Amino acid sequence: IVALATTLVILRDERHVDPARAQLYFYNMASGAETELKTANGKTGVLDRIAFGTSTQVAVNAVTVTLAAYRSGVKLGGDLELRMTRGSSYSFFLADGPSGPRTFAVTASVEKE
Repeated sequence: IVALATTLVILRDERHVDPARAQLYFYNMASGAETELKTANGKTGVLDRIAFGTSTQVAVNAVTVTLAAYRSGVKLGGDLELRMTRGSSYSFFLADGPSGPRTFAVTASVEKE
């Protein structure tokens, strides 16, 4: 559940089931057109364009990478370096801020029951 200024957005995340890989989520909570996740230099797409209020995910190898959100070729918010490790999940958020779009990341880990 993501609390926005005027509404709550309820998303269903996929469970991370591959402890040998990292899981990367992208949440687009910035109003406007579709947004995509790329490497910070804009040369490599990581996750395809998604609409406002939605998310997408992918399982990736454990690497260190600097990512940024892009809309129509324009970078939004700041760059974020993620040091991804096996078995962990990383969430990259793009959200509306007081002075424009901002980015932040949240890390979670897989727990065995």
